[in-house]
Amino acid sequence: MIPILFCIDGEFWQHVAVSIASLLENNPQSMFRIFVVSASEVNVLNVGKLRSMIEAKGSSLETIVYSQAMKYQHLPTHSHLTFAMYLRLFMTEYLDPSLEKILYLDGDIIICSNIQELWSIPLGDAYIGAAREPYNRRQREPLGFSSTDLYVNSGVMLVNLRRWRVDQVVPRLLDFVQNNQGIIHSPDQDTINSVFRGRILDIGYQWNWQALFPRFMPAELGLDRETFSALRRKPKLVHFTSRNKPWFYRWQPHYKEVYYRYLALTPWAAYDPPDKSLANLPKRFIRTMQRALEWYFPSLARALRNFRGGFLETS
Repeated sequence: MIPILFCIDGEFWQHVAVSIASLLENNPQSMFRIFVVSASEVNVLNVGKLRSMIEAKGSSLETIVYSQAMKYQHLPTHSHLTFAMYLRLFMTEYLDPSLEKILYLDGDIIICSNIQELWSIPLGDAYIGAAREPYNRRQREPLGFSSTDLYVNSGVMLVNLRRWRVDQVVPRLLDFVQNNQGIIHSPDQDTINSVFRGRILDIGYQWNWQALFPRFMPAELGLDRETFSALRRKPKLVHFTSRNKPWFYRWQPHYKEVYYRYLALTPWAAYDPPDKSLANLPKRFIRTMQRALEWYFPSLARALRNFRGGFLETS
């Protein structure tokens, strides 16, 4: 049974259900022990709907409220990143101590393939396995990272819980985030990369293919054109980073239709976006055009994005 961890806030039940639905649908031969952790009391109705969906597929759900979270409410948040991002730093404090390894996933991820390949990656003495984060290089410079250093996205992490416990990493993680509030931009991610530097295994973009990646040129990701094209066309896992979430009417991220494909398999299938309105129809149209340009004419899309005052969104 493969253990999976999600850390969410109160608004994310539907989205984590979509992520779990994709996991179960594409891994029918595997069973999962799924943990959903939050910092506040959970909605019993939401838990019941999620549990029925999971147990119908032969897997299990355990919900945890991390009661110590109130002590850390002073920690900085940023943009669309809520306090829930910090819950992953404390996982050895609330997870079953018999677990030696776990797969952490953000709640805005769609699993499109058999996850056994990822789960089977040997970690050795690495604290985590994760995929590179290719942007915001200038924001990392105050942390001492150059453009060639390994800096990873914390949304997908194969976690060596045994090593975390042996080396007692939680105090180190907490000290870093508290002592560097002035220079961290993505608090949990900057902390994980800084504290675990030199002990992180690169698992490859195929296991954290961000919905923004189609706007990149292959060389910017360090990929050849053939590999980039294959990953773009059929990613193993899609991660909806940034504020461009697929569950909003006005946003049109790449792979948005994949989210709705798996939403239909959840108890939230009747969902209607709260921002669906005639007023947002022009924005939706413009972003749909942007997505098409990025897919078929990436160089032109980039030129328009870089043109100050242009009509394309930059994030």
